[in-house]
Amino acid sequence: MTPQIAVFLVLAAVAVAGALNLILQRHPIHSALSLIVVMVALAGLYLLQGAEFIAAVQIIVYAGAIMVLFIFVIMLLNAGEEERENLSRLARFVGVPLGLVFLVEVAYWIARATSHMACSWCMQGVLDAVGPESPGGVVVPTSYYLVLSAVLFGLGVVAFVFKRNIITIFMSIELMLNAVNLAFVAFSRALGQLQGQVFVFFVIVVAAAEAAVGLAIIIVIARNRGTLDVERVDSLKH
Repeated sequence: MTPQIAVFLVLAAVAVAGALNLILQRHPIHSALSLIVVMVALAGLYLLQGAEFIAAVQIIVYAGAIMVLFIFVIMLLNAGEEERENLSRLARFVGVPLGLVFLVEVAYWIARATSHMACSWCMQGVLDAVGPESPGGVVVPTSYYLVLSAVLFGLGVVAFVFKRNIITIFMSIELMLNAVNLAFVAFSRALGQLQGQVFVFFVIVVAAAEAAVGLAIIIVIARNRGTLDVERVDSLKH
């Protein structure tokens, strides 16, 4: 196993653990802190792919400004723990079947990536002989990043379907956007082009604007309705 793959596995485990904790936590402030962990881990993965500018923007704009805004709104609204209720019809009849299909698909791609990893380890002696600075011995396979992106996107979909707190649902959308950004950067590196990183930059800019407007709407809803439960909000007016 090369040092690059070892670092990738550690950062990927941290990102997945943070995404799972976002789903499992009942208090939105804990979910927000978990999402910050995911974003920092993704910044490390961007550095691993040679996207230093995107990593810096990820830390400054996403993990810094946007998540500070989330935490400020949670504290401003004094948001409490999410209520535990029965699954909604959307979650029961749409979310669960789609979740099962997605798990099967992810398991298939993880199996393929694992077999590819085994082959790469078998070729480790050849890569070491070529040298770490050569094109043949440098990179983590793009399939690893794509599998991780799919897992994070799926966890974001699960959170979007099953969570009831509006702020946590909003954070699940941010998680899905980050998963897409990881795929963009991976393809950008694989193709040797910068278009993917440009798309990521625009996604982060749009996400910042979306967070500002969306959280303002959430504040209005919370003050008018006295709740953050999405099941009790069906319009922006009384």
